[in-house]
Amino acid sequence: MNDLHDIVFVTDKYGRRNKTGDIEKLAYDSRKDVYFITYKDGKTYPCRSCDIQIIKNCLKDKQSATVFDYLLQMAQFSDIKNDDGQNLLVKNLEKSRFVNEFSVLARYLNPKKGKEVKSKIRSLIFPFGCNNSQFKAVSTALNNQVSIIQGPPGTGKTQTILNIIANLLMRDKTVLIVSNNNDATRNVYEKLASDKYGLGFICAFHGKKDNIENFLKNQQQFYPEYLKDWKNKLPVLSPLLDEDIKHLGKYFEANERISTIKSELAALKIESKYFDNSITDIYSNKKLLKKSSDVLMNLLQKIQFTYEEKEKFGFF
Repeated sequence: MNDLHDIVFVTDKYGRRNKTGDIEKLAYDSRKDVYFITYKDGKTYPCRSCDIQIIKNCLKDKQSATVFDYLLQMAQFSDIKNDDGQNLLVKNLEKSRFVNEFSVLARYLNPKKGKEVKSKIRSLIFPFGCNNSQFKAVSTALNNQVSIIQGPPGTGKTQTILNIIANLLMRDKTVLIVSNNNDATRNVYEKLASDKYGLGFICAFHGKKDNIENFLKNQQQFYPEYLKDWKNKLPVLSPLLDEDIKHLGKYFEANERISTIKSELAALKIESKYFDNSITDIYSNKKLLKKSSDVLMNLLQKIQFTYEEKEKFGFF
């Protein structure tokens, strides 16, 4: 039978979602395929295996536990503290001694042991616009547990984040945005709260105690009036179905290919121009025999270089 220390929680047929601290004993009868759950109040309830969910703690795996302990040790050097002066990372990691084997953290601690959970998003929206790379980034982020999106300033990372937020909100999800500086999170907030979108009311600043108190103090009691008819006022939010996404992906790929070809063509034109000028300087109407040895060696080197770079060279 499963050790209680391996279990995060169980859910029985009565809908009770209990932490292991509430359970005194868990036994399994293989003949009847029934679990017997004994709670700390002394009461025992039988549950069929199909009516119970057991989720193990991934920290029972040696490698996962080793990586977790390493993160805990490194967290002690962090200077991120709460209002009481406590090390915030250490405090939260200490409370995470049970890590759901299906969670993102479990996959991070040991990709081979963690349970991969993939989803198939059947529709997407892009109210903040997108290009090919942003389209792929949003699709990947919504269909995988972990995604890393990187790029230099001005490549549209904030725009990508806004599109991810929009898709999650459309699915009744909540979103937590964190950063090592306030400017990054405030940038996202200001975009959402701008007059163009008017979505500042869905955001709440956390972190410092003052931020939380200020948010609760200024919380609005009602949603903005324009939300009553938002679907008609924002037709751009109409979801893209599978077939639309397929065509949009091909369109972006074609545009990207055209852009690449144009760049290659421009580079070839510049190279051809300088090559022609170089050949003109070497060749003349005079016979090669009248050229000096330095000129002939220079010509030979250029021919050899051209041959190696272009693979083909028509001497005559």
